[in-house]
Amino acid sequence: MKWFVSKTEFEKGLTLIEVILSIVIFSMVASLIFRFLDFGISSFSFGNEQIDENASLRMVALRITEESRNAFDVEVSDTVPIGDQSQYIYFDTVADAVVYNDSSTVSYLSPKDLLTDASFQIKAKTADEVDGNGVVTGTVTVGYVLAFELESENSALSSEVLLNNVSGGTVTSDLDTARDYVGFNHDTP
Repeated sequence: MKWFVSKTEFEKGLTLIEVILSIVIFSMVASLIFRFLDFGISSFSFGNEQIDENASLRMVALRITEESRNAFDVEVSDTVPIGDQSQYIYFDTVADAVVYNDSSTVSYLSPKDLLTDASFQIKAKTADEVDGNGVVTGTVTVGYVLAFELESENSALSSEVLLNNVSGGTVTSDLDTARDYVGFNHDTP
């Protein structure tokens, strides 16, 4: 009787279709896991690039602020040289960087190929003029700010710097007009 036992009781292996089907399912699961990890890594890299780009923009803005805040004579222009200013900052379109020139040295304030554009303008800061009865009679200029905008491929940063030592008599630029260069002197007039 042992000789007549059905063949299926002795089969212990897998058929070719079962093997192929398990390989296909395993490949699909592995592919999904790989895509998920690849997406996570690329998102992390993009986020780090954005953080680095924004940090570089903030450093450039800080340097422009440090150089121009206590200047006595500030002018914005589309050409160099700017009047008799001894220092100036401008956007170099060849290097795609902000450059600082102090008549003896030229240094880059931003990494090369970071920026796509930069512009500078001088704005008047005004306050309401009030008469003795508390009625607003007009506005009066109380100071000036240097406004600048830095643009990169993925980010933009706008900032204003209060020009502590600039008065109406030393402003020779068109107000509220964006220009390519900002020149200034730190020497007391």
